[in-house]
Amino acid sequence: MSSKKCVVEIYRPLYGRMAEAFSVDGFQCDRCSGRGSFQQEVGVDQYETTRCSQCDGSGMLKALVAIKWVPGGDAK
Repeated sequence: MSSKKCVVEIYRPLYGRMAEAFSVDGFQCDRCSGRGSFQQEVGVDQYETTRCSQCDGSGMLKALVAIKWVPGGDAK
C-alpha cells in the first residue's frame, strides 16, 4: 500500500525572523476516505447525506505549520 509523506526541513533563521508559518495541502481525509460525506439509509431506497465534520465536505485536509524561535539553553 502506498502512502503520502511530507518532510519538513527546519533551518535556524539567519536574521531577526523569529516566527514563520506555512501550509502543506493535498492530504485525503481519513475520516470519510476522501468522499466528503457519509450516506445513511433512512428508508427503503431513501438515503440521507451528512457532510464530514473533519474536512467540511471537501474530502481533503491541509496542515498549518507554525514555528516560533525562542532562545534555548541556559544563560551564561
